[in-house]
Amino acid sequence: MRPPPTRYKVVERGRRLEVIDTWSGAVATPPMAETRERRGRTDRAPAPAPSRPAATAPADSRDTLFTTQPWYDDKAPRAIRESYANKARVQKFTQIAAFAVAVTLGLSVVLWPWVPLLLVPLFFADESRRRLRAAATRWIDTLDQAVPPSAG
Repeated sequence: MRPPPTRYKVVERGRRLEVIDTWSGAVATPPMAETRERRGRTDRAPAPAPSRPAATAPADSRDTLFTTQPWYDDKAPRAIRESYANKARVQKFTQIAAFAVAVTLGLSVVLWPWVPLLLVPLFFADESRRRLRAAATRWIDTLDQAVPPSAG
C-alpha cells in the first residue's frame, strides 16, 4: 500500500527554496523580504518555523484519531492525537467492545426474554449512564494527548 501524496512540495526558484501548497497551487511560504518586513527584523534572517504544531490544536484533521462526543465523554468535544500507542489502545478497546456485543447477542438468542430485560436498566437508568460516561471519560483521560478541537 502506498501512502497518500503529500500536500506540500519544495521547489527551487531563483536560488531560493519555496514551499508550494499542491492543493491550492499557491506559495505556502512568503518571500524572505516580506517575512523580515513583517517582523521588523532587517538585519538578520527570520527565526525558523516550529517543527511541530502547537499543543493546543491539531494542525490537520489527519493529525487526530477521533473527536469525542458529549454522550460518552463529560469533557467533550476534544480531539485525541494520533500516536501508535493511542491507536493500539483504541483498536484493542474496539475489539473488546465488539466481542462484548457478540456475546450479548449470543446470550440474548439463548436466553431470549431475560437478557434484553436485564440490559434495559443498564442503559436507561440515569445513574448507570452517568457512571458509564464517567468511566469513559477517565479512560479517554489516559490517552494523555487529548487536546481541544481546532476552531477551523
